[in-house]
Amino acid sequence: MSGTCAITALRASTWTPSETRWASNTATTCPQTIRATWTYQTSEPGVRDLNRLVIEIFRNPGYVAFYVIGMVVVGFHLWHGAASSVQTLGADTPRVTPIVRRLGVVLAIVIAVGFLSIPLWVFFTGGRS
Repeated sequence: MSGTCAITALRASTWTPSETRWASNTATTCPQTIRATWTYQTSEPGVRDLNRLVIEIFRNPGYVAFYVIGMVVVGFHLWHGAASSVQTLGADTPRVTPIVRRLGVVLAIVIAVGFLSIPLWVFFTGGRS
């Protein structure tokens, strides 16, 4: 499964016509990804086995790398957002600004590491406890 296959299976409901053409061309070369992303079922009809889906997808190093890069970007965005929100509210005094920046870093690290823990655990352990 290549990186283009990963993007194909994400959000079909929001595709534009040009993306639909691209996806249909990519889908013919990546049928295993689309089946893996959209067809895991449990014994109950209409209920997806999301645990199995997460385990299968995050065993692939391409998905994990894309996810890690995304979470690093999210972490930087949160860090900047915390500092900017204080400035926007007009509370950026010399005493408050360093505290808010430190709290923003802590918040960004906690959230990014929290979201990274499951994909990294699955990748390195194969999803086994």
